[in-house]
Amino acid sequence: MDPNFRDRAPRIERIDGGDHVVVEADQILSGIGLISNAGARFAAPETISAQGRFEDVLRGGYDPEQHLKDMALDGVAGEVLYPSQGLFYFKVADTPLMSAIFRAYNDWLAEFCRTDPVRLKGIAMINLDDIEDGIKELERAARLAADIDHHNASRFEAPPAAPYRAAAEESVAIRARRLQAYVGSGEHGARLRPLGDGTYARLRFPLPLPLAPGDRLVLRDPGTSTTFAGATVLALCLAWCCTSCGRLPL
Repeated sequence: MDPNFRDRAPRIERIDGGDHVVVEADQILSGIGLISNAGARFAAPETISAQGRFEDVLRGGYDPEQHLKDMALDGVAGEVLYPSQGLFYFKVADTPLMSAIFRAYNDWLAEFCRTDPVRLKGIAMINLDDIEDGIKELERAARLAADIDHHNASRFEAPPAAPYRAAAEESVAIRARRLQAYVGSGEHGARLRPLGDGTYARLRFPLPLPLAPGDRLVLRDPGTSTTFAGATVLALCLAWCCTSCGRLPL
């Protein structure tokens, strides 16, 4: 945290056997029990508790290397990381302190995502109590993200897991296959036509999309709900068909 706020930083205290996040005059923001319950199921409700200790939190919740292993185990191609426990920091009464906490969180999140910026995309925390300060932090967070992308612009790989590769090879082998393309938060139908050896492909969308060279997207097979590849837009055709050419890094 900023040096002026380090002695006021949130801390974990053990209270009645459980760990809680505490800040400023012993204000308890939240317990960590629920975030330590990953894997628990309501079929066994006795295993779910609001009480928890930090040592019970799965390592993938804060260690990016372990997080990527957990993603591979679950068959997850990529994640958008948003605050969970961090949302409780909106309870902090002091606006400058809250902003300092958010800046520290955003720095940590950027470092977390830098481990694999292809698969990890973070959402910054922004305090809007002070609009001008919030705008500055939003711009700073955008620069952090741009710096990550700049140093990894050549990387956009699908997960190396065999099931994804097999699905990709099968899909690329079929000309004009119907797919779903995810661009930003949008979902769009598309037809895929492999070019040459299949390293490159042409995507045809039914309606024009605001794409630009360098934009990235994820391709899914709507029939099997399989995510099999990511793609980078290399060139655009401005004809009515709105065709984009992209590289499929399988």
